[in-house]
Amino acid sequence: MNSLDKDLFYSAENLLDYLPLLFIPVGVGVVMHLSFLEDNLVSVLLVIILGTLLTLGIIGFIMEKILTKTKSNN
Repeated sequence: MNSLDKDLFYSAENLLDYLPLLFIPVGVGVVMHLSFLEDNLVSVLLVIILGTLLTLGIIGFIMEKILTKTKSNN
């Protein structure tokens, strides 16, 4: 393992140690607003699905531009 691999492994290891802390506030928010989520389940699911699809589309578009630019530079 070279130096970059060790640094990457160390950084990833530290991030993974604290990853659960990112989910605790979300879990508390869901429990606190459970009645709102139940009343608006269809809207919430629609927003989650559309947001995910939009994000995937934008990331795909950006990656295509980056890869095209990289290939044209070589």
